[in-house]
Amino acid sequence: MSELANDLLKKRARQLDPPSRFSSEEADSLGQLPNFRKNELHLSTQNLPDITSFFSQLEVFTNDNGYKFQTYYKPPRNKVDDSSVIFVMHHGAGSSGATFAKLALAIETQCEMQSICNVPGVFTFDMRGHGRTGLLNSSSEENNKLSFDKLCDDFRLLLQWFHERYISEGPPPSYFFVGHSLGGSILTKVISDDVNKNVCLEKNLGQLIAGLVMIDIVEDTAVKALSAMNSYLNATPKQFPSIEHAVRWHIDSNLLHNHDSSLISVPSLFTRTEEGQFKWIIDLRKTETFWQEWFKGLSSRFVSIPNRVSKLLILANNDYLDKDLMIGQMQGKYQLVVFHNNQLKHVNTLTTATQTIPSEDASDLGHFVHEDIPFKVAACLLDFVERNDYSFASSNSSSSNIKSQVDLLTALNAKWGVSQ
Repeated sequence: MSELANDLLKKRARQLDPPSRFSSEEADSLGQLPNFRKNELHLSTQNLPDITSFFSQLEVFTNDNGYKFQTYYKPPRNKVDDSSVIFVMHHGAGSSGATFAKLALAIETQCEMQSICNVPGVFTFDMRGHGRTGLLNSSSEENNKLSFDKLCDDFRLLLQWFHERYISEGPPPSYFFVGHSLGGSILTKVISDDVNKNVCLEKNLGQLIAGLVMIDIVEDTAVKALSAMNSYLNATPKQFPSIEHAVRWHIDSNLLHNHDSSLISVPSLFTRTEEGQFKWIIDLRKTETFWQEWFKGLSSRFVSIPNRVSKLLILANNDYLDKDLMIGQMQGKYQLVVFHNNQLKHVNTLTTATQTIPSEDASDLGHFVHEDIPFKVAACLLDFVERNDYSFASSNSSSSNIKSQVDLLTALNAKWGVSQ
């Protein structure tokens, strides 16, 4: 195997997303953080950011079998009308909902910078066996039952609960699904099953899904990387003496490149032992039997979703596409955005052709691109929504000459530099 191919395989072995901060109720599980010497690892974690700084509503959803899920919600903020956009985000294996904390903040900040009146909301959760969900069910064998069908069923129930809990009394929103790695595969399967009438979402929720975004996941590379996954896990420390050491390991291992984001996402991956060590909440080795099914058929499902659900694929430092994705891209079935380290300016993202977008949030980026450069990813998501949701685009347009959808499209095409 060539050095380049070997490096790619090693990088994609992270596709199962090693590694995200607990709700305030979790003090008993996490324990009191030790008083670190400030210069020991050149990190200041004495005042770790709290997840409530990013999500205002934290609730626990319990399914019919008594299994509990920790959820996080940042409601939309509308100034113009009642129409709203909500990003529903799903993390990948080994991660947690806190991986999207900085992205949720960046979306709000980008709206302020761009004078966007209607700020989208963000809903996410800790997947089965992960983060606080794993701790809430620490004595349950269900934590390790991560079959693909079960994970999809979990999401369907969570979406239905979320809609009934927060949305049902008001105007229906436009949902834009955002999934990182395995999360993207789950969301793609849920939408595909709904449109093909295999497993339909309750209460016609499928009709409210306007867009699907997959972050750094390509079926072919993910499946190939699985062969190296056990070696990767065997080389991963089983525990750390402190959260500081865990954060430093993630940075030094190039799993994360954004220090600020790591202070939010990394602590939620660990629980404190009686000996004062910090061990992983989820042991991915126990889920090995499910790895192959997580990604099988992903690319064909993604490109086969009808165009009424707009699709975006975001990749980091790699524009490799497998056969299905390549054909779909040539046919204009989805938008492809590739973030690279070596670019300096934010270029136009809004065509069905491949676009290369630079990063400014961190000096490097990797598989957790939404953590490494959350402000660039937020700008990309908002552009995607503006392109594909008429109500959002029209409510945030400042032009008094816009009186119809044709006028709006003309204005947006001028903004994006698209010739008519």
